[in-house]
Amino acid sequence: MIKVFDILIEIWIIIDDSTLSKIEKLNKVKKILKLEKK
Repeated sequence: MIKVFDILIEIWIIIDDSTLSKIEKLNKVKKILKLEKK
């Protein structure tokens, strides 16, 4: 599962050059991962 998220993050970073958007997306993914771990 983690590898899949890493790939998605890389794709988002390539598509979107905005640093703020990168941070927001990474934070969303981290929140999703935390929810799945519970």
